Amino acid sequence: MVIIAAVVVLLISGIISVWRDLRRLRPGVYLGAAVVLVVLLVIVLVVGVDAIDVVLEDSSTDTEENLTYSARLLAERGIRGPVAVVTSDYQAFRAATLMRNAGIDGFSTGAHTASHFFPNAQNREFIAILREHLWLDVGIVVVPVVPWIAGLIQAL
Repeated sequence: MVIIAAVVVLLISGIISVWRDLRRLRPGVYLGAAVVLVVLLVIVLVVGVDAIDVVLEDSSTDTEENLTYSARLLAERGIRGPVAVVTSDYQAFRAATLMRNAGIDGFSTGAHTASHFFPNAQNREFIAILREHLWLDVGIVVVPVVPWIAGLIQAL
């Protein structure tokens, strides 16, 4: 008996769905799987994804590292894209920006996330995006305030 968290099951179904769609449209599509649990890899293989289409990237500790290492694996195999990255739906936007930073041509799509995970996860992703663009965010806040502060100082 294998017990898998619901989040993992939804992610697996998203991976398989995208792989099947892409495989139909373009033969030779590879599925790069960043797997924290070996169970995920086994299930992907058991449901029918060809083993030759699965590349295990097991060195990363976060999404950014995963996409950086995946870009290297794709380059080693001569795969240029487009590449589909399947992640949680709340993380799809940030994954797409990280793909661009890693030089991966393709798109990011989200597998359904249970509603009780969503609020916390969405806030975490929002903060991560703010952190990745810290100086831009500071500029957006500071520049409009400068005339107000100058006027306040002048009034004193």
